[in-house]
Amino acid sequence: MKLHLAIVVGFLSVFEISAAQTAGSNYPFDGAWDVLYDCPESSEKEGARSFDKKFSAKIESGQFVGSYRAEGVPGNMQLVGVVDQEGVADLEAHGHTVDPRASVNRLQRGTAYRFKVSARFNEKSGSGERIGRRTCTFIFSRQKP
Repeated sequence: MKLHLAIVVGFLSVFEISAAQTAGSNYPFDGAWDVLYDCPESSEKEGARSFDKKFSAKIESGQFVGSYRAEGVPGNMQLVGVVDQEGVADLEAHGHTVDPRASVNRLQRGTAYRFKVSARFNEKSGSGERIGRRTCTFIFSRQKP
């Protein structure tokens, strides 16, 4: 009888802990964020002029989703990925070019592009870098509720 009671009590304790974790399962970085994507002028032979994009994003259950302009429109960018519990994010950007002078090799307007972004978040802000040929940065600012 004592063993059966201990098993039941142990099961209830595990159940209570699991239920508490599920009820409070919000990820620490969930919420609305402002994004600044900044690309300085490229100094390469096939250089590109500087530009920046400002847009909003949302993190929900660790899933990051942000967009600048509607998908498929020249100049757009979708930024998506995962932010883990420690604030480390693996993001991917994709979209279409708008101004050939702002892209390396003067890509034609409407050309599709894709690149990875390595980012890190804290409670109020974050930063990231474009991975690849052109050096560009991302600055993330948490919106006030």
